Formats: sequence, structure tokens, C-alpha cells
Amino acid sequence: MRLFVQKGTAILTLFVGLLIWQSCGDTIDLGSELLQNDELAIGFTDTLSFSTSTVRTDSVQTFYYNQNDANGAITPRVYPVGQMTDPIFGRSTAEFYIQFNIKDASPDFVGGILDSAVFSMAYDTLGIYGDISAPFSIELHELAETLDTTRSYYSNKKVVYDPSPVASLNSFIAAPRDSVTIIDSVGGILDTIIQRPHVRLHLDQGFASEIFNAGTDVLSSNAKFTAFFKGLAVVPTSENSGILAFNPVWVEASNSVSKMTFYYHDDGVAKQFNFYALPTTPRSSYYTKDYSSSVIATYINDPGLSQELVFVQGLSGLQAELTLPDVSSFGNSGILNYAELEFAIAELPGDLPASYPPVRQLVVSEKQADGTLKLIDDYRFGLSAGTLTYFGGTPIEGELNGVTYKRYRMNLSSHI
Repeated sequence: MRLFVQKGTAILTLFVGLLIWQSCGDTIDLGSELLQNDELAIGFTDTLSFSTSTVRTDSVQTFYYNQNDANGAITPRVYPVGQMTDPIFGRSTAEFYIQFNIKDASPDFVGGILDSAVFSMAYDTLGIYGDISAPFSIELHELAETLDTTRSYYSNKKVVYDPSPVASLNSFIAAPRDSVTIIDSVGGILDTIIQRPHVRLHLDQGFASEIFNAGTDVLSSNAKFTAFFKGLAVVPTSENSGILAFNPVWVEASNSVSKMTFYYHDDGVAKQFNFYALPTTPRSSYYTKDYSSSVIATYINDPGLSQELVFVQGLSGLQAELTLPDVSSFGNSGILNYAELEFAIAELPGDLPASYPPVRQLVVSEKQADGTLKLIDDYRFGLSAGTLTYFGGTPIEGELNGVTYKRYRMNLSSHI
């Protein structure tokens, strides 16, 4: 989620293969001599200089209405929640908004009596960051603004919601790796079920009753249902040293616990009905940053310092902007075989790397003429292949002058 890299150990490495073709009119025997005059010479340089700066991110896209865009990005599955103060990067907050759909047949609540309603969210350990050992508190609020299924959402968009909570979970200890045992109704029979790690928030009975008693017409289609009930905002209320993350999207094969469940009985029979946030259901995150009292405030306000250290932060935080040199001259006499960008991770006083480890994965994007960012081909190729091993971008250990340090190495060969 956060990173600071030392400019003095940043390297752009190029391997250039020079194919030297010479005409040969003499007859030769078939064998190794065939290639004697067609030699491959390898050149290498790591002395190219480039400028760097730390820039604020305006926003990141958190919902793509068409799911896949031309940039190769997809709607995130991880939705952070929390209010965290970092010793280097200052204060960060994250909340998210979600809509619910009727997946199959509409419910028939006529004649039924509501017992309770619960919103369940599966933890997503990939998005959890920092020290989460202290108690957390979370509230649910009813959205006052409809999430549009035909538009994209960005992390600087705060969706309007009712200020009064409809559910709260106070001072709970996060347990993202512990299974949850619940008593649930299976085919009208109560049974004990063990489920994947998640949190459960019990909706206010009066609020849940409004949905339960909305009537068959409101519950007859998703269009009518989402017009009546616009969704929920998941909002943190505690100050912590870490941020939680959830996957609220229901997927039958991998995440069947995320849903809003209404428990009721009809003629003495226990029943339940689930509303879901499906993969195509609109949702969005809202992030804020406050660097005013942070260590990096000086670096942001003084661009000259970014030539020594650059900072990278997730949740629409900070980005490292690099201006690479023109390497087109290498193509005049050869073929560029390989290009690699390397950054060493700096260590600053007061940091707590055990609680705040470096970013798990860096990506590289190219700024377009209109100011938008496009993921470079090297990253996109790995993304489409299902592995980023060729691209790199994960922290690895290296050695410099006998000292072990952590670094990132990223393949830019296709891009350059």
C-alpha cells in the first residue's frame, strides 16, 4: 500500500543485440561456419539518467460499467474500510458503497413475519494493511443516491447517504483468517454451518421491515427494487493503525457468504431470502488522504527533493512519475533485447516495516496526450496471461556493496 524508493539506486538497464550481416559470395559447408559472418553482438548499459517526482493521484477508477475497458483493467473485488494513521504517510480513510440485486426469482414475503436481517461481508486478506490488532468499528448507512449501472465511478466521488446508521458493529477484533460458525436455515431446517471468514452486521429491525414490507410490485424487478432501496454505505467509525478489506461481491464458486439475508417464518416454517451484490452490480469506494502532519509533506511540497526519494501509496495516494530518456538511438544499429527498471526501497527513521510492509505489486503506466494513464504492454501481457512473473514489480532482495536491500525490478522491453 505504501513505498518509498531511493533515487540514487534507480537503474534503467538496456541490453542491445546488434545483428551484423555481411554478404558472402563464397561457397561454404553446412555447419557452424554458416553463422560466422552473421554475428550477434550484445551491448549493455545501465548509465541512463531520468528524472523523478512524487505526485498526488487525483483518483482511481473503482467501478467500470462495462467490466473490462480498453486499458485492460477490471472492476476491483477488494474494498478497503478504515481510518488509518501511518507514521510516514499520514492519515488515510476508506469507505465503500454497494447496491443489491435480486438474483433469481423475486421473494414472496406476503404473510411472512420478519425475524431479522443480516449483511455479511467476506474478508479479503489481499487488501488488509497495517496493524489490525486493535478493535474496529463499522456502520452501515442507507444510500440516498442511486448508483448508476451505465457509468464508471472514481475514488474521489463521495456518494450521498443518510447520516443515521441502519447497522453498526462496534469494537470488534478483526479475524480475517478465522472461520465463522452460524446457525442457518437449510431447507426449512436449522443447521450449524461453518463459513469462510467474514463479518456480520444485523440491520436495524425497523429499516429491515421497510424492505420486507415493500410489497410484491417493488420486489418484482431489480429496477423497481433499486429505485426503492438504493444500497448501503460501509463506513468506518474507529481510528486505527491499519485498514480492513472486504469482498462484498457474491460469486457462487468462490464467495457465497457476501449477501444481505432476510430471515423470516411463514406458517411456522423458517425461511430466508438473499439479496446480492453481483459482479455486474454497481459499487464504488471513496478514499481521502491528509499529509499535513506527515513525514512526506516536505517531499510533496518541494519537487527538488523527489530527485532523491520518491513515494508510492495505494488507495489513490501518491505516484512516482518518471521521465525516461530517449532510447530510440539504440535502434539505429541494433535491436533492443531487454529493458529493465530497478528501484531500491529506502529506509526512513520512524518507519515500522513489520506493520507497514512495501507495496506487494507495482505497475507502470504511460501518460497519454490527454493526461490519462494507460498500462504499459509488458504489464498487460502478464495480466492477460495470468502471471506477472515476466513483468516483475514485486519486492525482492538484492545486494549492493555487500549490503542486502529490497528492490523492485520491472520489465519495460515491449514498452520501450
